[in-house]
Amino acid sequence: MILRDLLRVLGSSDRRDGRNLTHEEAYRAFLTILDGQESEIRIGAFLIALRWKGVTVEEVTGFARAARERATIPCAEMPGLVCVCPPHEGFDLTPPLEVAAGMVAAGAGARVLLITDRNVPPRRGLTGAHVLEHLGLALSWSPAETERAVERTGFGAIAAPGMLPGLLGLRRVRGDVGVRTPLSTVEKLIVPARAAILLGSNPGPVLGLAAGTMAGLGHTTGIAVQGVGGGIVPSLTRRTRGVEVQGVHQVPLSIEPGDFGLD
Repeated sequence: MILRDLLRVLGSSDRRDGRNLTHEEAYRAFLTILDGQESEIRIGAFLIALRWKGVTVEEVTGFARAARERATIPCAEMPGLVCVCPPHEGFDLTPPLEVAAGMVAAGAGARVLLITDRNVPPRRGLTGAHVLEHLGLALSWSPAETERAVERTGFGAIAAPGMLPGLLGLRRVRGDVGVRTPLSTVEKLIVPARAAILLGSNPGPVLGLAAGTMAGLGHTTGIAVQGVGGGIVPSLTRRTRGVEVQGVHQVPLSIEPGDFGLD
């Protein structure tokens, strides 16, 4: 089944008889996109139809499974790995602190892999890639090089298209569509299957979607947090919501400034 058929399944603004995609349908749809078998116009229509309908855990899990299958992911067998997954569109009003946080954690003995990118549409703000550049470091596009960095220093950062080059081919479509699509979640989840995840989530109902997708991909340790700007950093002035994945359970998480001694 190709995107043309799935567009009929999803329905349109004039037809309310559409349905959600199954996990398998979403998986095969994203494989055809990554393999270059669909036109940009049809991909754009498909992404907008999904956004209009509202994506489900099964759909995003299927997309992420397809992305991982086509990707070369570093640190796949590394024990104790924490993957930090902020939004790849970047931040307009707040600084991207995930590089500093990852380096501090690595200095404390953690093994940290940052998944990031730069200049990803529709929004093109500052990301960890810009921070690394101004530190005189380079965002790696090589999975092997990144794995060596994590082994040697405890910290590594890789561009998502370095693991999955097919993402580059979707940038013009994402820019033309002009709104967030499921790709914004999928690209943050190209991580080793055994890793713990710290995932930034935008405000609204997508928090449960993010946590459910982590669990659906088999991760037994992880946190999805609605940090400032959809990132991983909690607010310093008000409560920040999150969901923690603990084995087969998903536990609501509330982070208060007072937890860090801030009044």
